[in-house]
Amino acid sequence: MTEGPIGSERLCEIASELVEGWHAYLDREPVSKSIDLVRVGCLYGLAMNNTNLLEYIARSHQEGVSPLLLMPLVRTAYETGITAQWIAQVDDAPNAWINESRRQSGILVRALRESTNETFRSAADSVEKARVAYDDLPDPASAQSVAKNFKDICDEIGVGADGSYQYYKLLCAFTHPSVDLADEYIAQGQEDPPTSFMALRVPKFDATDAWLFLAVAATVWAQIAFQYKAKDDRLKNRLRATSRELGIALDLKPTGKAWLRQNPPKS
Repeated sequence: MTEGPIGSERLCEIASELVEGWHAYLDREPVSKSIDLVRVGCLYGLAMNNTNLLEYIARSHQEGVSPLLLMPLVRTAYETGITAQWIAQVDDAPNAWINESRRQSGILVRALRESTNETFRSAADSVEKARVAYDDLPDPASAQSVAKNFKDICDEIGVGADGSYQYYKLLCAFTHPSVDLADEYIAQGQEDPPTSFMALRVPKFDATDAWLFLAVAATVWAQIAFQYKAKDDRLKNRLRATSRELGIALDLKPTGKAWLRQNPPKS
């Protein structure tokens, strides 16, 4: 995937089009009916969250907010778009993803209930109330390990998004506590060797459009992933046109690694 020659103004327009097109679709189809409700439910939630994130990211970008401060949201949107493609296109992905999320959520709720802080203990109830009561799902053993690791997800849905995990790691470098992050607020002194630094209040991070581009692309991927099951020609055609303008693949096809995991050689 490469960044197309699209400026900030047009990227913000595309973001608005994605948000408006998504809501127009929901106005036409407020209820999703499918024989694959587990997969559809996951994909709808991910696409809806990415759409909301993109609206906020684009508006903040227009208002001049430093991309560094938006990086956690861009990283979430990017990870969500890739994950949605994996859930949509790899047969055993939805069950593995839900089961792994349930496992982690269960650990979180137990830890909250054991807290000595009443605020944390009460938060356990809100976590549990938000859960959708899916029936017990078969546990696809081979996919379970993939669902635990975003790198493995990228390895299974990487066709059309070469270097997808490297983009993610770059986003992480400016999201997690890191030397790269700390350096954004320090201007080195001019001595040779340097013996002082100036404390900055605003990050040095260049106001590039690349991060907005990633958020837009990720939202295209999340929305079209939902459309594999909840089909709407108007929305699909709009997303297809947007992907062409951005110069990105609309479908991140499963890799040979995904196929081999699901079809291991018979001994």
